[in-house]
Formats: sequence, structure tokens, C-alpha cells
Amino acid sequence: MVISADQIPAQAQDKQPAHEHEMTPSPIYDRDSYRGSEKLKGFGTQVPMKRPGQPVEVGTCFVFLASEDASYMTGQVLHPNGGVVVGA
Repeated sequence: MVISADQIPAQAQDKQPAHEHEMTPSPIYDRDSYRGSEKLKGFGTQVPMKRPGQPVEVGTCFVFLASEDASYMTGQVLHPNGGVVVGA
């Protein structure tokens, strides 16, 4: 996963910083994609929460980053990923 590439443009802005963010969600269960599929066996069990995420659980992260509430953030990465520690 390349995270720093998104942070460079955000830091390089002169007067008006661009709001460049990154999302790294995984694994996310979309029931329509996996309905009746063998792909579901063990899906999501590799993360600390031992289950796949739901689209609604990560959708709020996208909404937040696009909202005025995130206006003071730039070059940030959100990791709605079931408890996996990233970058440690």
C-alpha cells in the first residue's frame, strides 16, 4: 500500500491546500457480490474483529472526508479495516 504518494500533493500546496485523502478499507462484505458464494468461507476472519465490514461502516468515513468537518485535514489516511494496525 502506498500512502505517502497521496500526502505529497497535499503538503506541496502553497496558499490553498488541496484536501487529498485516502481510504484503505478491507475486507468489506457486499452481499450482492457474494450471495450464495463459496468466497464467503472465512472472509474477513483475518482481521482482529474476526468479521468483514459492512459498506455502511466505511461509507461514513467517505462522507466525513468530503464534509466541512474535515476542512482542516489534508493528506490524511483513514483505515476502516477491522482493527488492523497500519504503519506500526
